[in-house]
Amino acid sequence: MVTQTVIMEKSHLSYCDIHTHVKMLAFKIQASNWMPSVIVGVTRGGMLPATLLSHSWRLPMKALNVSLRDNTKLPPDHAVWLEELVQSGKRVLVMDDINDSGATINWIKQDWQNRVSSASFSDHVRFAVLLNKSTSTESPEYVAKEIPTEKLETWWIFPWEHLE
Repeated sequence: MVTQTVIMEKSHLSYCDIHTHVKMLAFKIQASNWMPSVIVGVTRGGMLPATLLSHSWRLPMKALNVSLRDNTKLPPDHAVWLEELVQSGKRVLVMDDINDSGATINWIKQDWQNRVSSASFSDHVRFAVLLNKSTSTESPEYVAKEIPTEKLETWWIFPWEHLE
């Protein structure tokens, strides 16, 4: 049996790139006339962009520990605060670093829609990412940068991952 080694191109992002992408997202969100009341950062990659937006707009921020790659298990009450926010009319922006396959966004949508009515969910919860792969099964409402088709097999390395 012959095994084939796949060599994946790596692309490093700098903190300057992250700031530029967050500013682009901020512009797109403001232009959409839908402003969040709360920003939710998906651990780990969504935390820094969510923090930057939170400080920029002086909005509260919450963390959501979802890491499907790390098989993170959540306690049953992990999103009780979401129900409270949506029921009180707050708008929630869920922020992540990259939308690769769509699995994380899909998991959050499925989990949260079981807690909140579909109409309320679509009016009050939106998703934003720094990088978005066009082949993903989910489409976030706000994207800083679309990943070109020829770069789909690139491994994107964020500055907080540069601990080598």
